[in-house]
Amino acid sequence: GTVIVEPRILVIRRDNIGDLVCTTPLISALRTKFPRAWIGVLANSYNAPILEGNPDVDEVFAYRKAKHGEISRVGVIAERIRIATNMRRKHIDYILIATPTYQRRVIRFAHWCGAKAIAGFAGDRDPRGRLDIVVPIARTETSEVEDVFRIGAPLGIEGPPPPLKVVPNPEEVARAMTAVAATRRESGVLIGVHVSARKPSQRWSEDRYVAAMRALAKQHQASFMLLWAPGAEDNPTHPGDDGKARRLLEAVSDLNVVGWPTETLRQLVGGIAACDFMLMSDGGAMHIAAALGKPIVCLFGKSDAVRWRPWGVAHELLQAPSQVAGDVSVEDVVAACDRMIDASTHVPRGEMEHF
Repeated sequence: GTVIVEPRILVIRRDNIGDLVCTTPLISALRTKFPRAWIGVLANSYNAPILEGNPDVDEVFAYRKAKHGEISRVGVIAERIRIATNMRRKHIDYILIATPTYQRRVIRFAHWCGAKAIAGFAGDRDPRGRLDIVVPIARTETSEVEDVFRIGAPLGIEGPPPPLKVVPNPEEVARAMTAVAATRRESGVLIGVHVSARKPSQRWSEDRYVAAMRALAKQHQASFMLLWAPGAEDNPTHPGDDGKARRLLEAVSDLNVVGWPTETLRQLVGGIAACDFMLMSDGGAMHIAAALGKPIVCLFGKSDAVRWRPWGVAHELLQAPSQVAGDVSVEDVVAACDRMIDASTHVPRGEMEHF
């Protein structure tokens, strides 16, 4: 049918941080197509902060997940009823369910919100006829960014997706820059080393990080920012890498290294923004780095490198035949970092125009 000129659009992406970052090109394209539209995003309390400061979004709604221990199951139901009631007052024209699989529960929630039309991904058909606009599930391998972007096609969103978009908080960037200023070598590169990964197959060992950092310090007079998710490794809800980081910092205490625990997404974004390029595993932080335009050397374990590769930035993706990141050699990582450093035009910190 005819697309409304100034629509009220709600994008739903309730998954992990990286998934929401990979949805930002869709949101940007919607804003470009409909500059005077109201564009809202329904996310969860875990990933929603990644949209802070994003000029393409008018309003962000976040719900909590029972599995994160933030709320009881009864509380989840009550909260979602409140959100749906709020959505009804928004008089939404289109809800775009921006997860490229069939989302039965989300479709049901979207109906509670009272939108005029609901678009979502489905197979050859919508099994229950619950979607007003059906976008076929991809039959060929594609990146997450390109796949999700297709949900905008019914609204006239075409062409290659624009870049990822994450807006750093200026105060956090300044804090990170101040932290590294004391340790940074004037002539060297500042490498962000992010050591946390949710999946065991994505993790690289401490001794390999130490060996790689020593080699890069020697070859390039590199300084480092060590980033990690804080917390105890045995925390069942939010496991962290305080122990791993402490041991790493002790092992490289003779190098120019600043530790940067990331209690919040704002701190994570600010820390990455201060670095020249990143060494890290596949995960949400990697997509944040790509959104910030950072060259990346990324370690992949048991995940689809075609779908989840960094979007729109120079990168070297290393994945062992075993699909275990721990099997990637120090030599391969150092060589990839060498190539990345050699290929990059080094920008002095004072000349970083948008920070």
